[in-house]
This record gives sequence, C-alpha cells and structure tokens, in this order.
Amino acid sequence: MGGSSGIDRAISRVVFPGIVFGRDDLARHARLARSGAGGFCLYRGSSRQIIGAVASLSKAAGRPLFFCADYEEGVWSHCPDATPLPSNMGIAASGSESLAYLKGLLTAREARALGVSWVLAPVVDLASRSDNPIINTRSFGADPRSVTRLAGAYMRGLRRGGAMSCLKHFPGHGSAASDSHLVLPRLRASARELRRRDLMPFKLLSPHADAVMAAHVLASGLSQPKTPVSLSPALGDILRDQWGFKGLILTDAINMKAVSGHFGEFDAARRALAAGADVLLVPKDPGALMSRLVAEVRWDPALATYSRRAVRLLNAVARRRLASKTPNLEALEKTRETILGRRSHRLEADRMARLCLAWKPRAPRPKIGREIAYLESGASGGEPEGEAFLGALRSLGIRIVPWRRGLRLPVVLGSFMRPRARSGLIHYGRDSLFFLRKALSEASSSLVVSFGSPFVLASLPGAGLCAFSAHAPSQRAAAEAVAGKINVSGKMPVPL
Repeated sequence: MGGSSGIDRAISRVVFPGIVFGRDDLARHARLARSGAGGFCLYRGSSRQIIGAVASLSKAAGRPLFFCADYEEGVWSHCPDATPLPSNMGIAASGSESLAYLKGLLTAREARALGVSWVLAPVVDLASRSDNPIINTRSFGADPRSVTRLAGAYMRGLRRGGAMSCLKHFPGHGSAASDSHLVLPRLRASARELRRRDLMPFKLLSPHADAVMAAHVLASGLSQPKTPVSLSPALGDILRDQWGFKGLILTDAINMKAVSGHFGEFDAARRALAAGADVLLVPKDPGALMSRLVAEVRWDPALATYSRRAVRLLNAVARRRLASKTPNLEALEKTRETILGRRSHRLEADRMARLCLAWKPRAPRPKIGREIAYLESGASGGEPEGEAFLGALRSLGIRIVPWRRGLRLPVVLGSFMRPRARSGLIHYGRDSLFFLRKALSEASSSLVVSFGSPFVLASLPGAGLCAFSAHAPSQRAAAEAVAGKINVSGKMPVPL
C-alpha cells in the first residue's frame, strides 16, 4: 500500500461490526459496508435473514467481505434452522477425534450454505475451574493434551468443509472466575502455569489455525498491569515473535465490559492494533470508530504502520480464502435448502449425542422404574426446557408426574445450568442448592440429569448423568440412557 491516502481509505477494513438479527438495522450496516468495513460478525437470525444480509451487504460493499459467527455448537447455536451438534465437552466425553472432525465438517458445510466462511471456533480454553461462568461446556475439557487433540480434529473438519477457523480465547480464559462480558477478569494461574498448561493448545495448534482470538483478561506476568492481553504487547510478542504465527489476530468483542468499562473505544482500538491485532471485533459504535481511525491515521505514523500491516494481511487472506464474486441470493437459497439441517446431518447429530453422554463417576447407577417424579431447575427465564427429554421418556413407556413433596417415587432432576454470556452464573445459589438436595435426599431414589455443566453433579447427591448440552438430540439420548435402552460409553472429561 503506497501513500497515506491508501491507508486512509483502507483502515476501516480492520473493523468488523456485529449484527444481531431482530434488533439491528441492516440499512445502517450497508452504509458501514460501503464505508469500508472488512467484515461482519453475525448473531442469531433465521437462515433467510442471514443469507439476505450476506447478499445485500456484499453487494453494498462491492468487494469480498468476511462473514464470521460463533457457531461453536454448530450453526444451530445461533440459527434454529440448522443441525444441533454436541458441545465441545460432550465431544470430549466421547473421546473421539472422528466425532470432533465430524462436528467441524458439518458446521463448516452449514455455515458455508449461509455464506458464512469464518467460524469463530474452536474454543481451546481449559475447563480448569468449576466456577468459571463462561467457559464450562464450551471447552474440550481440563486436560491440555486432550483439548489439543480434539480441537485439532475439529479444525481439520472445518477446513475440509471450506470454513476458516479461529482459536480462542488466547491466552486461555479457563482459570478466570468471572465473565469478561461483565468485568475484566484476572487469570488465577501464574505465568509459568499458563505457559505449561493453558497456552499449550494455542502453541501446538496455531500453525494450523487461520486466526487466534485474544481474550480480554488480565494475566500476571504476561500482560501489562491493568491492561488485558488483547490490548497488551504480549499478544504480538508471543504469537508473532515467539511462535511465528502467520494468521489473523482478532480481539474478542470490544463492546464487552472488560474493555468498554476501562477504555474509550478508540483508545482500545489503537492499543489492540499496536499489540498486533488485525481485526477489531464488534465495537459498540463501529461507524464512529471507523471515522476516528480514518481521521487519526493521517497524523499518527505509528497507527499508520499498525494499520498498514493489518490491512495487508486481511487483504492477503481475503484473496486466498474468500470467493471473488459477490454471493448470489438465489445460489445461497439453493444451498440453504439442500444442506442446512438436512436429514443426514440430523441423523448424525442423534448418533453423536448418544456417544456424548457420561455417568457421574464413583456414584451409584440410578434405579428408575416405570413412573417418576420430574423436577427441573436452572432453565433460562424460568420456563421448562426438558420437553424433548420428557417426550422421549413417555415414548419409552415411562409415566411422568410433576414433583411435589411427599411423593414416594423416584425423582429425576433435569438441570439446565450452563454458560450464558452476561449471566455471571454457573452454579446454584445456596437456597436453591438446599432445596434441591432436600428434594433428592427424601426420594426413594434419585437421578440428576445435567443438560449443561457437569460440575452441578458434584454438588448434588446420588446418581448423575451428563448430556453436556440442552438441545433436542442430547435430551433424547439422555432419555434413552435413563430408560436403559442404550449403554453410556463416555467418560467425564473434568474432575468432579
């Protein structure tokens, strides 16, 4: 890129606005595309909404755009028309590289069918703390070698399916006790421990990754005091200088409180670019940030240097990995109809779910008869979530009555405690825990079935089964296991 006028125009490429379907105005994002945004991060949305946005924004830009999304449990995790796939921790329970590969392959195929070429996965944070409210089942487990093995297989599946990958959240978010959507977390592990454990998957997998996402976390001994790794020189020092990483480096969303609560948006953006980032993901006000970057780069030689480096790499990756033609709405409609949620994918999802179950270790196997009392806790918004589980139990001949005190029946507790951004919760509160323990201890026999965090099994008495996911295939598989129709072959991938 030659003179300052070139970088003036191109610096906006480093900004990737977020689009939340059902909330955001696409006309505004079309203006951002015309103004030079390099890509967009997509949240939620029906398949028709997503392909419509991909086609219209690409047309507005008049050039290839990156479309990325957090499709960690498959495209279904945002788009209900797609195939529900197991969580990473469910894959870890199976121990199967072939399932990890298949998850990556199906995710890539369904993402590409929508025009999304960049899957912001895999998560390679270690599930090293039971009280971490945001990693948990998103992780492949607590052992760094197992995480590396399974995440590597997942990445091979993504690549075979034609999608870009992204390791996250560097240098590892697993030893934090808080959610960076809400606060700026501090990693509890020492720098030595991070290098020995948390950094291992990133180091071993980075030669094969298209990108690495930087976490908004404080890491003693790695980052500057009061500065998250995402804005610290440690980012480029480790990834570029020490490891020779050649792919893209992007920040986690910079509208998260871990950054926005401590830094102005332009200051955070400049620090991230100086640290080595190539993509500024999901700013709160992308239009204002793009305008400020364009204005400041003319007078700030260092910013021009950082931006020139980032834009050069973005353009190189775009030439290599993005289609040269603007996505056609009609063509996307055809792939959406033939690939998204197809029957063969759903049959594979059912098979995978059966292999991604694990019993609570060192606990008795449940004694469940033909009639049970069902109790549910931890569902979002207080609404029952176990309908697929209950429906499958009924179809297998088990009669279900709502739990109430004094019933002399086996009790099955459906637990839906799982990581949710901005909730800050992953464990039951003291009052809830007291109530649940009492209800289970008074039953003739009891079973806790977790459709999320495995760690809740350690805090509740009796038998336990973990499905690691709340989607319908996992609920149906859990019902088959409870009814004794399938053998549970998985192993718990975290210590309880």
